[in-house]
Amino acid sequence: MKIKTSILNRLIAFFLIIMLLLTFKTTSYAASTLSISTDKNEAAQGETVKVTITLSYGAGKITSNGHSQFLNTRAGKSSFTYTTTMGSSDLSISASGTVADYSEDPQESEVSTSKKVKLKTVTPPPTPSSGDNGSNNNNNMNKIGTQEQQQGTEAPAAQQPGAEPPATEQPAGQEQPAGQEQPATEQLPEQGSPIL
Repeated sequence: MKIKTSILNRLIAFFLIIMLLLTFKTTSYAASTLSISTDKNEAAQGETVKVTITLSYGAGKITSNGHSQFLNTRAGKSSFTYTTTMGSSDLSISASGTVADYSEDPQESEVSTSKKVKLKTVTPPPTPSSGDNGSNNNNNMNKIGTQEQQQGTEAPAAQQPGAEPPATEQPAGQEQPAGQEQPATEQLPEQGSPIL
């Protein structure tokens, strides 16, 4: 009986030691990871981008692009958010820090991650070609020439009230109409003869 009891006690102690070792190992090597999320995967220059940094497990100071926060997942503080402005190139976001676990003998580990937001290219409106400019200039020149020609053409002068109508010449060989008397012409004296 004593031998059986001794063997049983040894087996119980052996299993207890193994369980303690497994529990200690699991607690010591709990993984701590960082993640980055953004509200945009692509943004144009000058737009604002919202960045969120999240810690999965542990406690420690996390820094991202000049912004720092102390995160503690057990205390309910597992993330922080900030905004940044898109520049003239792709936006690179990184986060890193030293995080400790919650074991009786806390183990520290370095965590880091990164993400990139692409710059959205804006297509400018098309510019008119040189051929279009030439045809437009020709059309403008034609319009200007037509206007000048119209301004240089004067309208015939209106006849002033009371003015005599312009004299019309009698065609040669045309006879005087019947019944119309020939107007008398005054006979001038011949030059050199005395006047009586």
